[in-house]
Amino acid sequence: MPGVSMLAQSFLLCTIGLFCTCSVLADTQIGGDFHIRSARWPDHYLDVDWSGTVEFTTNPKDDKTVFTLWLPSSEAQQANPRYLIYSKWWDDSTLFIKETAYAGGVRHEAWCDTASGDLSSSGLYLVRAPVESPTENRTLVMFGSPKYASMYMWSGNSYDVRAREDDPGAGGYWWFDPALPLEFQEGLPDYTGALCSWGCGEVSEEVGLAMCAGPSGMLTAFAGLVLLLGVLS
Repeated sequence: MPGVSMLAQSFLLCTIGLFCTCSVLADTQIGGDFHIRSARWPDHYLDVDWSGTVEFTTNPKDDKTVFTLWLPSSEAQQANPRYLIYSKWWDDSTLFIKETAYAGGVRHEAWCDTASGDLSSSGLYLVRAPVESPTENRTLVMFGSPKYASMYMWSGNSYDVRAREDDPGAGGYWWFDPALPLEFQEGLPDYTGALCSWGCGEVSEEVGLAMCAGPSGMLTAFAGLVLLLGVLS
């Protein structure tokens, strides 16, 4: 379970005296359950399959597309902390960026696996993307690797989710559905590296519309329709 696992979930502070008094500092959950959606393709959701592969789906029908966000207690005082994004389906597994060798070199890709005990391998940085969101209270974020400097989670024109160096453009900007707590959004550090210069894409203006089309907005939209019909009748 997040918050009580071995991955820096807690540590002990002891005051030495006649007795040793210990307190446990637990991790902090940010918000509740979230879908993570692409700012370039708002109907594309992060999804984890049976093997740990992170990819896109346009059919968020189960907990494979649901995640929780945690701030480890050991990172609470850091200016740019490493976060743990747990899969709701596999609740001991987190999102991270891994390096894979292939003929001719290496590539970096998004992955989900059992938390390793090392935040550099199992965690992610969250930074504010260098573009304005088209929707209020819907900050666009980037997911960076603590282990592979300047590598950010990204997808080009396929359902694969990999990672790309520096600002990856709109394919590497994400938003949480429902929205992250406003205070948390306001406290996110800004991305400060080199800006995207190729294959950048555009942030979809439909991010706001997708709020109504997504799971968290359907009930609100339905209630509004019922109210409107009541007024017109």
